[in-house]
Amino acid sequence: TVSVLYWSLEPKMRAVGLLLFAVALASSVSASIGASSDAKYAPIPSACTGPDSGRGGVNCTHRPASIPVYTQPPTFVKAVKNGKRYLAGSGNDTFYVVHLYSETDDLYEMGYALGELFPSEMKDMFNKIEPWLADLLENAVPWLPKWLADLVIKYGAPVAMDLTFDITKKYIPKDYLAEWQGMADGANCSIQDIFRIALFPQLSKAACTIFVANKKATSTGGVNQLRALDFAPLSYVADFSSVVIYHYKNKPKLANFGWIAMPGVLTGMNSVPMTAGEKKWGGHNQLLPYGLPWMQMIRRSLELDNLTAVQNYLTVHDEANSSAPNTVSIHLGYGDQKSNAIEGFEVGYNYSKTFNWHTHGVSPTHPDFEDIVYFSKNDPAHTMCPADMIKTRYGNIDAEWLAMYYSPNDKTGDTQMVGFDLANMKVWVANSRKSTTPITDEEPLCAYYRPRTVLDMAALFAEKNSTNRV
Repeated sequence: TVSVLYWSLEPKMRAVGLLLFAVALASSVSASIGASSDAKYAPIPSACTGPDSGRGGVNCTHRPASIPVYTQPPTFVKAVKNGKRYLAGSGNDTFYVVHLYSETDDLYEMGYALGELFPSEMKDMFNKIEPWLADLLENAVPWLPKWLADLVIKYGAPVAMDLTFDITKKYIPKDYLAEWQGMADGANCSIQDIFRIALFPQLSKAACTIFVANKKATSTGGVNQLRALDFAPLSYVADFSSVVIYHYKNKPKLANFGWIAMPGVLTGMNSVPMTAGEKKWGGHNQLLPYGLPWMQMIRRSLELDNLTAVQNYLTVHDEANSSAPNTVSIHLGYGDQKSNAIEGFEVGYNYSKTFNWHTHGVSPTHPDFEDIVYFSKNDPAHTMCPADMIKTRYGNIDAEWLAMYYSPNDKTGDTQMVGFDLANMKVWVANSRKSTTPITDEEPLCAYYRPRTVLDMAALFAEKNSTNRV
């Protein structure tokens, strides 16, 4: 599942969750995930049903007959100065939606509001996730570079995580560091914990899916994107799933689909709208992961307002002589509805390459499709499953199909699944099973089999700041 390179809700919240469950039952719909009796989608290709399908991640063994879809808007929970907290989803599949504001785009103010809104949740996240991260690094010693393995063995994984901050601090944008300090101050917690959570991805990457399509490939001609995160659902990071929306005044508003105490972006959307997702790649790395952390790089790229600017930004920061170089190798996928453009990127230390639909490497299991840029869970895929699904839907691809059919049938999105419809500003979201959810056949672990929640991103980006009354 993981390639390591170098590097409980309060009673009030539980009550809100139960209320949402009751409300959403009346408004939810249940969609088949590929049954041959469902005329909406084609039968599941045989290549998607064999033992090699979805190989490379945590494959959930129980496949539900259908996946519920919740369409109710998020419910208000509380407000503080510069921030509002909502709960989205239903039942065992709720997640936080957060709005952050500042009249001067001051990220310390936004971070402080985030900490004030989630003091106990942030501490719970540190207490649950940090030991898991330490175990992950310690169990990965045989695959680590010798210098890092020796460090983990002699001093323990927390020291390795602290070293990551020491060697990246001077490259992290100062406004981001200010936000992290604000989070610590607002939640009354240690900033060291925030550093460890925020920078762990600099040591680890996951086998994910990037799928971006537009024009001839989609039903409307607009941009649709799937970002499926395949990374250790048994970490139970889903307990802290969130969509944090930064209501900037002087640049595009930004929605970060992640977890409450992890301020970097690995799945994101801005108000242009543009979207971005990440996937591991094995080449062009430095043995020491110094430089601009890749999640902060993606976040900064989504503060731009066009794909050309993003391409220029990524190219500059992937040069060795950059003042803040990227030193970790990853694939990226971007969609830009304003220019109706899509791009794939392969970036690493002193290296960057841009892909369109016909410049990605072709293989028997990864044929070209006009107006689609995709990096499958295993790139190239082990089977014809992704290609066969695309062939049957080509010309009618949309975010709903990506979320409801492609993701579960390719078994991609262990921990997070987000399908973006940029033209209509709709997003389908699913997260893996929470630690508080009973382990039964009716409660699958992986996000790709769990209920979807549809968010109206136009409404979320338009949410006004009413916190001056707090």
